[in-house]
Amino acid sequence: MVLFASPNAPKGAQTHHKPAAHHKPAAHHKPAAHHPHAPPTTRTPHPHAPPEPGTDTMGRMRMLGIVHEQDSACEMLGDRARELGWDLEEIVASEAMPTDAGAYDALMIMGASPSVNDDHIQPWFRREVALIQDADAKGVPILGICFGAQAIAKALGGEVTRSSEPEIGWFDVETDDPDVVPSGPWFEWHVDCITPPPAANVIARSKVCVQAYTLGPHLGVQFHPEVTPFNVTEWSTAETHTLKQLGISGEAMIEQTVRTHSEARERANRFFDRFLQHAGLAADDSRV
Repeated sequence: MVLFASPNAPKGAQTHHKPAAHHKPAAHHKPAAHHPHAPPTTRTPHPHAPPEPGTDTMGRMRMLGIVHEQDSACEMLGDRARELGWDLEEIVASEAMPTDAGAYDALMIMGASPSVNDDHIQPWFRREVALIQDADAKGVPILGICFGAQAIAKALGGEVTRSSEPEIGWFDVETDDPDVVPSGPWFEWHVDCITPPPAANVIARSKVCVQAYTLGPHLGVQFHPEVTPFNVTEWSTAETHTLKQLGISGEAMIEQTVRTHSEARERANRFFDRFLQHAGLAADDSRV
């Protein structure tokens, strides 16, 4: 498990983006030049399992979900995608990575424990960056969650740096566009912050960092709209000692997640729907 020292943590304390069951490494990728961004025109089965035999996927919109750990799948956002009829394929970034983003109608890139700047992930992260750049060049919308939002920024001309303090727990954000990103509360677990690409539009922030930005049809958010009580329990249990050193109650986070799960699911559903609208992918208003 990779941990990151927090500049504001008590001596000896560590924090990180969030705990992981595993991560596998991959070479530092310099962001490539890309086309100008125009505005857009308009627990379930195992998350990585293929469609059930006999499932008709012909004519359905295809979405690639890129996850980085087995305990950090698309979760509630994946549930919503399937509910709306999307053919969602989830892959683990360190194990496989397509090269043609044009084979999909949208990408969804999830969170991860390491930083996008960590040397040990570069062999596989280089391939992820290449896919992001290919999607951007082909106009394929991307939804980035936490690490995913950082990856989009890194790939398309922005930066990712260490934040002044970690954000772990449930937080409200200051939003300029509540129709796309409501104020929350949203669950956070990160120690890095995003400087979006120059052409991006920052639409939400906290006192610590940028919380959401749009870039053409893409949407990146620093928080985790997808989390379930299972995720928060797994991450908090794995990091009990670290949370204690930081003065954060894992038990309180779990309790709040369980207590507000129904509201969080409704919020996640609306968030995913608004991404589809922003990207010009919503079939009609009756679906959102």
